[in-house]
Amino acid sequence: MRKGQGISLTVIIVAAIALIVLVVLVAIFSGRMGGWIRGVQSCPNKDGVCVTVASGNTPGAQCKLQTDGRAVSLPNTDCGEGKTCCIAP
Repeated sequence: MRKGQGISLTVIIVAAIALIVLVVLVAIFSGRMGGWIRGVQSCPNKDGVCVTVASGNTPGAQCKLQTDGRAVSLPNTDCGEGKTCCIAP
């Protein structure tokens, strides 16, 4: 009785992972990730509000002052210079 040669499960898994990596690289280098990144960094998309940080205050303290202590500051958003994104936990 002869056993047939087939593709091993390891080869199939490695090929699937390589295909996923290839798709992500194409998305990054073709510029398609820009819209996704802007959406991730958007304060309103996170149900937050941009507030101006007063001089002498930290972003977290400013959020607590303007929301009666019920919000935290979220860094790396699109609020701009001198502002922070406040989000209720």
